[in-house]
Amino acid sequence: MIKYRYYRPDGSSNEVLNIEDIPEGLPYDIIEFDPNPPPAKPNPKTNKNNIVFNFDGYETVFRISHELGWVPDYIAITVSDETNSNFNQSIKSVDENDIIITCNDAPVSGSITVWWSAAII
Repeated sequence: MIKYRYYRPDGSSNEVLNIEDIPEGLPYDIIEFDPNPPPAKPNPKTNKNNIVFNFDGYETVFRISHELGWVPDYIAITVSDETNSNFNQSIKSVDENDIIITCNDAPVSGSITVWWSAAII
């Protein structure tokens, strides 16, 4: 929620939710601020590794923990089996914890190695 802080000529200040709530009549310095700003973006960082997924023919969502604690600006994924079209044609998304691979159809039984990297740039 955005608040406004106004400073009086004597140096005292007050906070209000609406700019219309600032009293009229005296000159004020007005500053708009958010008392709960979002966290600052972390410094650039890259994590990378590989993971083996074992398919059961039923599972359609696979998660890889990238351990960045922030939504990466960049991800890259390479797989060991280019012929597994259900997995290779999947939708890749990402959140602050995981790279998420969502397949329209469950990959056939077997396994696949995924090399991945995620970066905050």
